[in-house]
Amino acid sequence: MNGLDWFLIVVALFCLLRGFFRGAVSQVFGIAGALSGFFIAAHFHQPLADHLKQPFPQFSAAPVVSFLVLFFLGWFCVGVVGHWIAKALRKTGLGFLDRLMGGAIGLVKAFVLALILLMVLTLFLTPRNPLLTRSFLAPYVSQITRIIVRTTPEGVQRLFEEKRKQVEDFWRERKSEPRKRPERVRREEKNI
Repeated sequence: MNGLDWFLIVVALFCLLRGFFRGAVSQVFGIAGALSGFFIAAHFHQPLADHLKQPFPQFSAAPVVSFLVLFFLGWFCVGVVGHWIAKALRKTGLGFLDRLMGGAIGLVKAFVLALILLMVLTLFLTPRNPLLTRSFLAPYVSQITRIIVRTTPEGVQRLFEEKRKQVEDFWRERKSEPRKRPERVRREEKNI
């Protein structure tokens, strides 16, 4: 397990607790906001990146920055609407049921965020980046990201598939390599 795995676990716990305290309605709108933010960012990050590069031609992180800005902006706008509706529902006395379902939905939200994060990392990092190649959870999450990528423009799909295949080839190579046993185990085997 590496930093990406621990980050995903912390995000899952955070979303579970946050979902419980915020409730189901807020969580549903949060998921809708994350998906909306992703689709907006996937379709419009390149024009924004081009616009950012005009005054700053050496700004190489413009595609990543524009993707993240559009993602969070879309997520925020839909989330505000959900917050207003959730406030109105709590006044009806259905607070605990809303919170209980919110915890479950929080876990779903964490999974969606993990999918989007892994897709963005696959798109923008090199295929042999240790953040991806040494992750325990990334190979499992990667299988589902392929479904989400099908909703993006063709150029993004092509780039993602190319990089995803390179990362998966590395994972297969890693699995086929014999694991090194700890020195202590090798010494004990010699003594037997």
